[in-house]
Amino acid sequence: MGKDDPWTNLLLYVVSFVLAAAAIFCLFWAMKTENEIFVLPFIAWMGLNILLALIFFVASIWSLIDPQSGAAHVINNIMADGNSTIIAENELEENRTKIQQFSTFVIVIALVVIALAIWFASVAYKYYTYLKAMKKARNPRNVVHHEIDTFKKEIKQ
Repeated sequence: MGKDDPWTNLLLYVVSFVLAAAAIFCLFWAMKTENEIFVLPFIAWMGLNILLALIFFVASIWSLIDPQSGAAHVINNIMADGNSTIIAENELEENRTKIQQFSTFVIVIALVVIALAIWFASVAYKYYTYLKAMKKARNPRNVVHHEIDTFKKEIKQ
């Protein structure tokens, strides 16, 4: 996956878009059918977003701490002018302020993404528990019969 292979990047974007669209579709389907199981793909998608944002957050902090690190090389390659993927060691020092600025920007964006994804996941989880409780409330006989069966088993013992 580099600048030389645009198809790999396109494939990554298409797969990411399809997964996000599927998770959002499942969330809307959960609202339409009132089936809590369809909320779980959206919660998983938010979990994946949190994980990826944490990876970017840690890599950006690493590039701030150690400007000669692998993370700094990756950021330097992203910011490099032209299509060269091999960056000399001395260019890291020349681009140090740009690397620090870009890393700081990525840290802020990653924190915002983490906060939003946690909020969306928590709201979706609350909706999941609501739908689960609503299903039990609509079928109270199942709950009552289960409790009576459990009570009878305890008496027999």
